[in-house]
Amino acid sequence: MVRKIFIIILFTIYIYSIKFTFLPITGKQVIELLGFALFFVNRERFNYQIYKKVIILCIILFFWGLIVALISGSFQLIYIEPYLIAPLASFFGAYFLYFISKKYICSFYDLLKIIALVVFLESLLTVVMHFSPSVYSLMAAIQEFLLHEDHLGNFADINRFTGIGTAAYFGVLPSCAMGVMACVYLMSHSDKKINTITYLLFFITILSVSFLVSRTSLLLSGVSLLVYILYMNRKNSAKVLFTLSLIALFVFGIVSLAFYYLPDNILIWATAAFNTDSSNSSTVGVLEWWTTTHFSLSTFLFGDGLYTTSAGYYMETDIGYFRQIYYGGIVGLSLIIGIHYSILNKVNRLLLGQKMKLFLFGLFVCYLLSMAKGDVSMIDMFILLLVFADYNINSKVAKRNLK
Repeated sequence: MVRKIFIIILFTIYIYSIKFTFLPITGKQVIELLGFALFFVNRERFNYQIYKKVIILCIILFFWGLIVALISGSFQLIYIEPYLIAPLASFFGAYFLYFISKKYICSFYDLLKIIALVVFLESLLTVVMHFSPSVYSLMAAIQEFLLHEDHLGNFADINRFTGIGTAAYFGVLPSCAMGVMACVYLMSHSDKKINTITYLLFFITILSVSFLVSRTSLLLSGVSLLVYILYMNRKNSAKVLFTLSLIALFVFGIVSLAFYYLPDNILIWATAAFNTDSSNSSTVGVLEWWTTTHFSLSTFLFGDGLYTTSAGYYMETDIGYFRQIYYGGIVGLSLIIGIHYSILNKVNRLLLGQKMKLFLFGLFVCYLLSMAKGDVSMIDMFILLLVFADYNINSKVAKRNLK
C-alpha cells in the first residue's frame, strides 16, 4: 500500500510539474534527474528506432527556430526548452516512473488507472482548497501556485478554481485531457458495472473541476464522449444509453450543487461561457481573434521570429496556433504538431494489439482543441505513454511491429 501511494505521488508530481517551496527546481525535474542517473546505472537499452522520428523533428524544429530568430534579429530561441530539452528530460522522468512502478503497472489499462486516479484526486484537492483556506495555506507552504501576482494574495477572490502545479488557468488542459480520455478508455473496457460507474464518477469530477479552472475544458468533454460512443457502439448500445443517462443525472446534480454552494463571482465567470453578451465571456475574445486576425504571406509561412515583447505576447493573442505562427510561421507550427502526432503514432504501433487508436486519436484532438485557446504542449504526457509502451507494456508485440 505504501509503495502504491508513493507511485501515485510521483505521478502527481510528474503530471502537474509541482514546484516545491523548499527546492530550487521543480519536483518533475528531480524525477527527471533521478531517471537520468538510473538509466545509465542500469545500463538500460535504448531503442533508437522508436524515438528516431521524434528526435529528428525536434532537431529540425530547433534549427528552424534558429534560422527564424537570426533572420528576424529577435534572437528569441523559444523552441529550445519545450521542444529540445523538455522531450529529453521527460524521457528520463517517464523512465524513472516506469522503473519504480513496473511491478504494479503491467498493462496499458493499469497505466491509465493510475493516470485517472491521479487527475481525479487532484481535482478533489482543488475543490477542498477552495472551500478550506487552511488546506490552501498548507499547500501554499509546500508548493508554489502558478498564479498571476495580483491573485497570489487574494486566493478567495479569484473568479475560478485553481489547482496545484500546472493546474491553473488553461494550464489544466493537458492533465484534464489525459484524465478524461483515460476514464473513457477505462469505462469502455470495464466488464463490471461498478468499475464503469467508478470511472464515470472520476470523469464527471475531472471535467466539472477542470471547467471551473478553465472553461475550455468543456470542449474536451465533447471529444471524450464521442470517443466513448464510438468505442461502445461496436459492443453494447445499451451500456452507452446507461452511461449517458448517468452522466446527465450527475451533471444535473453537480449543477444544482454549484448554484447552491459556489460564490457569485465564480458562478458569473463560469456561466459566462454560455453567454456571449457577458463581460466575463472569453468566448467573444477568442472568436474575435479567430475572425479578425490576419497574417501577411511571409509571416504565415515563415513567422516574424517574435513570441513576446516588452508589453507581453506578440500581437497580444492568446490563441496557441497564432502565437506559433507569429513566431515560426506555418512551418514551425506544423513541426510542433508533427512531433505530438509522431509520439502518439509510435505508441499506437507499439500497442497495435490493444485497440488504442481511438483513445490516442481522442487525445490528439484534445491537444488540437487546447491549442485553439492557448499555447500548450503535451509532449511530456505523450512521452510518458511512449516510454511505458516501450519498456513495460506489450514489449513482444512492440518488437514485432517495428520490424
